[in-house]
Amino acid sequence: MTEVLTDQVNPNWVQDRLVIIGTTANSLHPGFYTPYSSLSDQPARIPRIFVHAQIASQILTTVLDGRPLMYYWPDWAELLWIWSCSLVRAVLAWQWRHPLMFLLLEGFIFVGVVVITAGFYLQAIWIPLFAPALGLVFSGLAVMGYTTYQTQKQNQTIVLKVEQQEDAITQLGLLLEQTTELPSNFDDFKFAEISIFKTDELLLAGGFKISKSLASGGFSCTYLAEDTKRKGNPICVVKELMPTRRDPKLLQVARRLFNTEAEILAVLGKHPQITELFTYFEEDQEFYLVQEYILGNTLSKELTPEKGAKTEAYVVNLIQ
Repeated sequence: MTEVLTDQVNPNWVQDRLVIIGTTANSLHPGFYTPYSSLSDQPARIPRIFVHAQIASQILTTVLDGRPLMYYWPDWAELLWIWSCSLVRAVLAWQWRHPLMFLLLEGFIFVGVVVITAGFYLQAIWIPLFAPALGLVFSGLAVMGYTTYQTQKQNQTIVLKVEQQEDAITQLGLLLEQTTELPSNFDDFKFAEISIFKTDELLLAGGFKISKSLASGGFSCTYLAEDTKRKGNPICVVKELMPTRRDPKLLQVARRLFNTEAEILAVLGKHPQITELFTYFEEDQEFYLVQEYILGNTLSKELTPEKGAKTEAYVVNLIQ
């Protein structure tokens, strides 16, 4: 230091150079750990003067060589980046829940995050990589776990409702086995003369206006209807369930069957490939289901005639 201050140092040694003077003695300061500390050819700790030299070197190369300084996002931007990756993964996991699709999407999104991070790095912008990767994994697993739990819960609900149905069906069978007194004019009774209501005049509870009869059977009739309480009067399907007898006991059991069936349809209707149940109600001891109307062909037109029992694999493929 004395030689420097008294101009006894050769000026060519420091000409056009930045000279940093400091200490490297461990007794003064042990130094700092850096990402290079784990390398075998690097010291465990870097003296403070070397850190200052590296910073000064980056500043000089920015001016002299045009090398950009590393830039990093503020905390709020990094948090937004991490949450965005997690949210995208969660949305995709909600849409595609198959395990194989889950793994493919996980890998695809992770590669995309790595590419984006590398692209920013080449532009001298550092953004987090490890935290978004963890967000991808945990958000996907969280959505898969939640959907699995909801599916199991729905399955348990359906199983419980089916058990209630079986109990009600057993009671209904016992009631139907009971003998009833036939009307005196039973032999002259003409079933073909039973007429249903005039469809163009009926307005059911809830504002469903019957417009057309689709089909009828021994226990039910199906109609095309307009929902007069919704904008645009959308078309829906009304299924009328008609008990064969009107005695109180049978009506009570039929009501139980109807309510349980409606509750099952409400759960199943959330599946994108099953018609949605809009509502259900009872009017004048008649039971009504209102479901989504899907324009298309009948099942008989979609399926080719088949004979004989089919394998389970055939049926699963057919349903899919």
